[in-house]
Amino acid sequence: MWSLIFVGALIVFLWWLLVRDEGGWTFETEVVRGAQVARKIDWKTANLLACPPNTKQPGFYSCRTNYGDGTLLRRDTGSECEVHIHDFDQDIYDRPMKLKNIVPIDLPFKLSMYTQISLP
Repeated sequence: MWSLIFVGALIVFLWWLLVRDEGGWTFETEVVRGAQVARKIDWKTANLLACPPNTKQPGFYSCRTNYGDGTLLRRDTGSECEVHIHDFDQDIYDRPMKLKNIVPIDLPFKLSMYTQISLP
């Protein structure tokens, strides 16, 4: 009898680990289709409908998403933002994207160099 209770509790705990929302999200938006430019260099990204308000400057930011750890890129052309989710390869168009722990990454080059690259 106790073994059934233990197995039941273990199943509930594992289910909770899989479906829990970590909470503490500081920004939420929707994933939209973009020009798929980053895909040409094998760097899949999720284009965001809106940029987080704490990413005012163009550049790269580390972040945590509801799909895993990511790298956010804010371009210097308008208000375009996209997130590369590390070790993730699923179709999440038109789904919500939650972000937290958004921290700027210092780079040894200016972002405008990246945004001016034209790919075939």
